[in-house]
Amino acid sequence: MRTQLSQYCEHFVTTVRPLLEPLTKATQTLAADADTAATEVLAELRDLHTQVDSLITKVAEQRAYVLIFGPLKSGKSTLMNAISASYVSEVSALPAYPCLVFVSHGETPEFIVTDYNRKQRNYTDISTLSQRLDVAHHELAKHIREAEDSGELFDPQRHFLGAIRRIDVKVPAKNLVTSGAVLVDTPGLYTRMRFGYDRMTREFRNAAATAIFVVKSDTLFLEQVFTEFDQLLELFSRIFLVVNMDTTKRDVGPDGKLVPSLEQRSPDRIIEAFEDLAMPTPLRDAAGSGRVQIFPIDLMNAASNALQGNGVASPGFDEFQDTLQTYLGSTEYLVAFLKDSMQRAQHLLDECQGLSESDFTSKLQGDIHNLDSQREAYEDELQQVSDCCKLDWAPAFGDFGKELAEHLERASRDTGARVARDMSAAIETWILSSHSLDWLLSTVWQPLINEYFEAVRDAAT
Repeated sequence: MRTQLSQYCEHFVTTVRPLLEPLTKATQTLAADADTAATEVLAELRDLHTQVDSLITKVAEQRAYVLIFGPLKSGKSTLMNAISASYVSEVSALPAYPCLVFVSHGETPEFIVTDYNRKQRNYTDISTLSQRLDVAHHELAKHIREAEDSGELFDPQRHFLGAIRRIDVKVPAKNLVTSGAVLVDTPGLYTRMRFGYDRMTREFRNAAATAIFVVKSDTLFLEQVFTEFDQLLELFSRIFLVVNMDTTKRDVGPDGKLVPSLEQRSPDRIIEAFEDLAMPTPLRDAAGSGRVQIFPIDLMNAASNALQGNGVASPGFDEFQDTLQTYLGSTEYLVAFLKDSMQRAQHLLDECQGLSESDFTSKLQGDIHNLDSQREAYEDELQQVSDCCKLDWAPAFGDFGKELAEHLERASRDTGARVARDMSAAIETWILSSHSLDWLLSTVWQPLINEYFEAVRDAAT
């Protein structure tokens, strides 16, 4: 028996999917136009197409997207290893590259790389994919420098459609089977290549289930770390703040001996100090309302245990895992899923409506109207010609043809007689002169013959 959620998803996809066809046609048509305005609209159309397609896939497969944010080298990839219980670091570790990495369960490993022009490449071998990613780094850097040298702000939609937009990773990830979750690794915050970040977070506005923010304990008290956190609070109704602890750290004791660090002895005290002294007000309010939960975890240790499958407990991580799984299976998430998919669809429809009412579209509609008017005029003329061709013109031109023939005969006879007299007279003049025969033919007779032909032609017209 189909659940109400399944029925909703089927109806949603049936309603929204028809939007893809006109977006595809519009994109293909404008791609052949070199007009600058068309190029700008084309970038928005491509982006819209990708977002609509992503939303349809999410709803159709009832996917729970879990986005993972955090500064560079904070432990995002390690957390993905731990959650999925599968090694994905080799793919997700793309420092500063502005693309999203989607990790989901698959019976066999498969890696799909999608460019901004929606071209896809499939890989089953991780080493081949790694080589492709190395090349991608160099290609992207080259195009960024070229754009900056020309004084432009780099945008892959305009300057390099071959840039990687997303990577879909399917690996045997037993921990993702039950929840149906898809882990989404985002570029590290505060990177130089920020151009794709706003677009990517916008793509998941009102579409992702939850977000995980990963930060190292060493940088937890730095104000810069939470500069972007307000944006996440606007985007997601539930956020898990994972503080990556290094429990192997050691401090120097009073006697000079190495002793376990505070992170190893009492990680909760670090969290308490953060909450009391350094937590930003928006984050404090969200934590107080239950929207944000904080988990101190040794991610390296948790990932190691998960990958080995040794059954060893990972303090902090097991609680985090259970809380995340419970939320994804809760009524709260189900309500959020329904609400967010509807809001996202409405947002995309509003963007389509905005494009349809843009100045470029108005100009395009005017050009189409003018072309339609010209086409109708030409069609009328062609129809008139076609009607004329179907008429029997023989009776109408019968007498005229006879009269024309007689007229041409008289003109030819009269003009020919005069030309003949002039040519005879020219012979007499030539005989009495010292001119050559060529002079007679080219200088005297040829103009007379030309005059005869022109006279007959004029009589015919």
